[in-house]
Amino acid sequence: MPCQYNSVCVDQLNDYQCTCPDLYEGNKYGGKNCDVLLIGCDNNACQNGATCVPYLMDETQAVHNYTCECSPGYSGYYCGKTTTASFFGDTWLKYTGSDGSADISMQVNFATTLPSGLLLLNTKENSAETIDYMSLELKSETSLILKYKNQLISLKRITLSTLNDANLANGAWQKVNISVTYERVKLTLFHADCVNGLCWDSASLGTAGVTPLHHTLGDTYYGKNTAFLDQLPDDLLEIPAFVGCLQDLGIDSDVLLIEDYVEDETLSGNLASGCSRADQCAADPCNGQGDCTDLWFTYQCDCWRPYFGQNCSESKIFATLVFVLKR
Repeated sequence: MPCQYNSVCVDQLNDYQCTCPDLYEGNKYGGKNCDVLLIGCDNNACQNGATCVPYLMDETQAVHNYTCECSPGYSGYYCGKTTTASFFGDTWLKYTGSDGSADISMQVNFATTLPSGLLLLNTKENSAETIDYMSLELKSETSLILKYKNQLISLKRITLSTLNDANLANGAWQKVNISVTYERVKLTLFHADCVNGLCWDSASLGTAGVTPLHHTLGDTYYGKNTAFLDQLPDDLLEIPAFVGCLQDLGIDSDVLLIEDYVEDETLSGNLASGCSRADQCAADPCNGQGDCTDLWFTYQCDCWRPYFGQNCSESKIFATLVFVLKR
């Protein structure tokens, strides 16, 4: 057998092909016979917890190289560029790089402790000089709501929750995907409390073979740019601004690098790179005299009687008045 180290040999016409195992006794092998120890990751430059994957560029010349598989929140050849941003309520980011393709795929990862917020809004003025739009919001901790409307289609609304209405505002990262084709718009949530890790629903936009009714991608706003919302329905105005962090924002194959937006006032507002925060209630800011609510970048105390104040550090003195009646 020419194939080494538990590789699989596939017989071909006057030839063969070896399929190498991922690892053999802790090492990775490649080459025609899977007998060349891959050393491309020795002294590699992968950053931010990325996984280095070695490969053989030229077996005859013994040329080795590697690629970096980035951890969530990073991109670039060496995974040195961040794709995570903090949103403070008045934060927004604008993406204008659509190529007008027929099929659209959008990804957004979010983390927050607030129950509701507008995650993204895609807008475009149509030929009737009205606004086509698609919006995604977190509603009451447990639901994602996707709204879709254009000049030819009445409002489509998809409401998505997990099997047991899991809390999506628990501070953990939640991964969401939106896909739009000629026929359908689909919302997918990747979550452990879903069948095979996927919860999804979709709405029909038309019939295959008929003139497509969906709009091509317009400008996409992440967060809430209030300067633009006055052109849209009142129900979008009522959605709270998102407070938390967004990560790995992707439209088709394009992943947004936050450094390209954070300093450009035409593409973002009050945007901060990274997601640096602490549990706001861990230090007991309510002094054990009230219930603390984590609001991501700050906190709120619901004080128990007789305590009051921002940190429940003040108290009221209740007096009992006794009246003595003289005869």
